[in-house]
Amino acid sequence: MDRIESAERLLAETNSLISLPEICMRLREVLADSGHTQREVAEIILFDPALTTRILRIVNSAYYGLPQSVRDISHALGILGEQELNNLVIVTSIVKTMNSMESSLDISSFWRSSVFSAVMATNLAEHCKQDSAQQEEYFISGLLLNIGRLLLYYCEPDLLNAVKEEMEEYSQADYEVETRMLGFDHADVGAAMAKNWNFSEELMARISTHHQHEVEKQTVSHSIMHLTGTFSDQLNFTTPKQVGIEKILTSENDTLNRLAITQKDFCHIVNNSYEDYLHAYEAFCGGVA
Repeated sequence: MDRIESAERLLAETNSLISLPEICMRLREVLADSGHTQREVAEIILFDPALTTRILRIVNSAYYGLPQSVRDISHALGILGEQELNNLVIVTSIVKTMNSMESSLDISSFWRSSVFSAVMATNLAEHCKQDSAQQEEYFISGLLLNIGRLLLYYCEPDLLNAVKEEMEEYSQADYEVETRMLGFDHADVGAAMAKNWNFSEELMARISTHHQHEVEKQTVSHSIMHLTGTFSDQLNFTTPKQVGIEKILTSENDTLNRLAITQKDFCHIVNNSYEDYLHAYEAFCGGVA
């Protein structure tokens, strides 16, 4: 039994808890139909008034910084486009769904790290000249990079303390300890969740392999996600600006070279990502405490 299959067994017991709203599936089906209209897309979203309110609040937030107020979903479609609006529906649905689960993790710190990862992955993808459609998917990839932690520590509430103890004792990362204890780690669980939500194989691979140094050498995509995960894991979101960038520059020098990112470029991307993260967290998670 491989790692993802082992992680899927964990999901089988909690599938009803992590199921996305039917509206996400309906929207996907409509967008897959080449003959669909923007009116059909708008009607699906409008069917859920609470979702409509969340979407409009996000679109009108400082994160998007639009020069004019977006008054309704049709207007939002005209400005952002169907794919970006679909991504907003998915992201807000995931945040709302996962927030309903009680976890032993610090949920505020988790979402801060996840939103930062989403923004940083997007900014790295833009710097590396990935096309705009891919940049939109990088946001979701970054947001879900460690989503498996939420489910894993929800299903195994005593696991978190045990993992922390062994991390300290053996000077290992959490995913290394999880693998030794369980045979799989939170990245495998996150990839299984992405599969459950019918995301692409590429997105699943980004999540499942972002800790694996050898895999990240294979493609620009894996290098971006590896760098994103490595850096965001170093952040302490109690004092988010206090992070040793120099340590990352040294340990990930090969990755930076592979992506043709200079040390100056990387510092610039990190600074921009932090500023974007502040607006994104406020938009998606209801404000920065």
